[in-house]
Amino acid sequence: MGVDMAKRYWVEMNFIANTWQPDPLIRPAHHHRSRLDLDNIDDFPGLAHAQRARVTVQLTTSDISKIPDRYEWRSVFHARILRVCILADAR
Repeated sequence: MGVDMAKRYWVEMNFIANTWQPDPLIRPAHHHRSRLDLDNIDDFPGLAHAQRARVTVQLTTSDISKIPDRYEWRSVFHARILRVCILADAR
């Protein structure tokens, strides 16, 4: 994937099914799945009651692994939150 670990990114996110998900969802190729883990989310208590937010992050690590015996890969990107802007729930 074309991400630069040295750069900062902002991502709009929705709280759905008890987890924060990028909006729009990141859609890699059909044989690839990805996930964004926010490592220091507890440092931002305002997110506990929010439904939407714009989050500025710094990627810290990425783990890409092939699923044995399948033409499929899994990617997990870990990020440290730098700043949060709570957004209105309605679009």
